Amino acid sequence: MLSSLKSTATMPKTELNAVTLAMRIANAAIMQLESVVNAAQTVVLSDFEFRHEMKLEKSCTEELTLQQLQHKQEIDRLEDEIERQKRKVVKLREQ
Repeated sequence: MLSSLKSTATMPKTELNAVTLAMRIANAAIMQLESVVNAAQTVVLSDFEFRHEMKLEKSCTEELTLQQLQHKQEIDRLEDEIERQKRKVVKLREQ
């Protein structure tokens, strides 16, 4: 059954967990391989609307559940950590 066009999109728990795990793995792989390989950019491919569209602004975070907010904050933290290592995180919608 399709959701109403008027309703806001919701994020399935499994998909949220998957993108969080992907960012954790990307960060861990970079840290482990940095002594051997110089990775110029990290690409995490996803059609995950939540990750690409949600910003940590008050108006958006009020609509998030606690779990969604915690995942969003962790994803942002991991992305910042990768970028601090002078690597670029490329999101699917940027390509």
